[in-house]
Amino acid sequence: MHHRKSPRHRTTAWFASAVAALIIAASAGTPATAAPKPTGQPGAECAPTRSEWLRCVTVTAALNRAPAIGQAARLTVTVDTQVAIEDLRIRVALPAALTPATPPAGFTSTRTASRVPSDAGEVTTLSTTVDATPRRALRYRIDLTATGAGSTVVRAQATSAGGPVLGSHEIHVPVTIGATARESRLGKADGDAAAEQTPAGTPAGPANPAVPYRPAGTAGLPTPHSDDVPSPGPAPTQVTCVTGSFDYSDNNGAWHPSKNLQYQVWDDDNFGDDLLAAGLTDANGAYRACFGNDDGIGGGGQDVYVRAVTEGTQYKVEDSDDDAYAFRSTTRDNLGNGRTYDYGRLHIADPTLMPAFHAYDTADDALSWTPGDCWDSRDESCQNIDIEWEPGSTDGTYYDTGDDEVRLLAADPDTPWVVIHELGHGVMDDVYEDNYPQIGAECSPHYVTRRSGPACAWSEGFADWFGAAVLNEPDLPGRGNIDTATWGTAGWDDGDQVEGRVAGAIWDLLDTGTEGTDAYADSLTNVWNTFLDHRVTSFAAYWSARGRDGHEVGDLALGSLFQNTIDYGFRRGLTDGTEVSATTPPNDQNFRYDTRHEAWSVVAVRPPAGADDDLTVFDDRAQTQRLEESLLGGDATDFVAVDSNAGRRPLGDYYPRVHRVSGTGAYTIELADGGQTLVDTAKRQMGAGDVVAVWNSCLTAGQQVTFTVTPGDPSQDAELFVVSSTAGAPATYVRDRASAAAATGAGAGQPESLGYTAPADGCVGVIVVNRAGSGTYTLTRS
Repeated sequence: MHHRKSPRHRTTAWFASAVAALIIAASAGTPATAAPKPTGQPGAECAPTRSEWLRCVTVTAALNRAPAIGQAARLTVTVDTQVAIEDLRIRVALPAALTPATPPAGFTSTRTASRVPSDAGEVTTLSTTVDATPRRALRYRIDLTATGAGSTVVRAQATSAGGPVLGSHEIHVPVTIGATARESRLGKADGDAAAEQTPAGTPAGPANPAVPYRPAGTAGLPTPHSDDVPSPGPAPTQVTCVTGSFDYSDNNGAWHPSKNLQYQVWDDDNFGDDLLAAGLTDANGAYRACFGNDDGIGGGGQDVYVRAVTEGTQYKVEDSDDDAYAFRSTTRDNLGNGRTYDYGRLHIADPTLMPAFHAYDTADDALSWTPGDCWDSRDESCQNIDIEWEPGSTDGTYYDTGDDEVRLLAADPDTPWVVIHELGHGVMDDVYEDNYPQIGAECSPHYVTRRSGPACAWSEGFADWFGAAVLNEPDLPGRGNIDTATWGTAGWDDGDQVEGRVAGAIWDLLDTGTEGTDAYADSLTNVWNTFLDHRVTSFAAYWSARGRDGHEVGDLALGSLFQNTIDYGFRRGLTDGTEVSATTPPNDQNFRYDTRHEAWSVVAVRPPAGADDDLTVFDDRAQTQRLEESLLGGDATDFVAVDSNAGRRPLGDYYPRVHRVSGTGAYTIELADGGQTLVDTAKRQMGAGDVVAVWNSCLTAGQQVTFTVTPGDPSQDAELFVVSSTAGAPATYVRDRASAAAATGAGAGQPESLGYTAPADGCVGVIVVNRAGSGTYTLTRS
């Protein structure tokens, strides 16, 4: 467990806190040498900021006043870019309550329906596309008239087809429009907000159904207190109860219950209110609280209101003054003894503050998903991670190790993955006991899809995966899909110094589907416990720790990593008669098989049309002991055969490697190790995907035979080979295609025949290669 600094005394530690925040914003870790910046990434020349996510464009927006209804105000939007951008689109979204005068020159204006709560039903979008020049700020002034009352938000952003980096973060300008100037204000108001009834029949469901509701702990919640002098006489024998529920609307207008949200029941008194009850809402955002109904001498029944507060026992959404967001119901006076009062279904009346409750619900999902009772289940006392957010926040997006605090930009709660990603940094900081991986230049900036460095890729990759895992969604918003990205995915670098590859590897270790080389499914317990029990600063170190913990680190699990371009010595398994399709890149892929019969076996690789794939077989996993290789040209099926008959090579393990020389497309590799014997006639069904079959055929010295393979279907095109070895000559126990007797030229639908005279007693290998087609081959020896 680690302990956070007092959040109200940040000034003296500002420098250290700022440095720590920049560290996490840039990712994590200190390699021996910093990785080079990915110069191919758009915006690589842009200077990083405190935000986790690099943007080359800065947008600022400000109103010169908070207008009352009917009054005018001027919005000034400034756009500054660090690089030349030919298609920079500048967009200003004005809510229903603010009507623009003539748009600035070059801007178009459209008015559409909107589900954003603060838009109040409609939005006017002003937009233009410009050819932006570095360090030449663009400034636009927009005159507005306030036409409706309420709290609302003006939004501004610059975007480009080149991607998020060649744009800006979305900027929010909160404003409250009142009937008079006194009732109007910029920014947020202090104190509790008012509550509003959610319309009856409004559907509400979990924001993230993938995470089952889990009741949060209540240790540390406020305890009831009262300074009222009890009324004389016996206390009421029956308690009074209040019920109700809380919910919120997200940025798409969908309503969700505020589960595990703190509720407080208060008695409204003239000289200090009394706390009657406190707790957390259930899965439906509902609460029920009961209490003694004594309001003191002469007070009658309690005068009760209910508060909703964004503070749990392990997470809190707060403003820049460290105050949780809260709203309160109206007060009901003189409640009767023994009665239950329903305060209804409430939400915060100020729509600009709705994202605070969205962020809180997202944090609750993250904790509910996290194994154990705490962020770090090894802790005896659970750590709290605060989330600082305001409706106009421009300080984010990052995790601050100095204050153990997530800092969010105004628009961040709209994207739960961003919130959970930053919480993921907090979880690692908690687990590592405030000893977060040290940061070097490798992470400044960092990208999900690009190479950074070992520690950066580990810390950021963990946070990327944490967000994806909680939401059960591997498609990271605007950043790439960690599940589908693999070898050759456009825009992705390879290896364990790419955070998205690390995230994808952890994802594939846990998912249950089979995709490419990912066919393994581990338990979250195994994956999580290794994280908890070892303070590692790279994915390679995590993998080593996983092995020490006794978890699977062999080829089954290595395949999940290889699917994500992380190769820690993966050898893909081959079994008799099961063809494997493999794509390139990578141009070199490694396999493994074990011989199981005292007979000839063969491994063969068939390239796609126009391609050339070579085959080498090694005797050891490290591939330092080469046994044989088959290096024929394009469109030829290479193979290597092994004689495991008695007196030849003992049964054991072999390690083929396929090398793509030229061409594109998937090749097929297959092992034939069935121990089949050919005496006179044999049949073999081979599908279009099958590559090779082999039979053991034992002969005496000088015996002359003819082997014939006949296709059962005109589409089949067979090639026929015979391989032999010499007793006492181990170099002949492993044979390539070039050393075999062959009959290959007859063509599709035609038989191939091969005469053969045995040079000595022993068993030869009769090999049929299926170049194309499917059907039943008949093989004879005569």
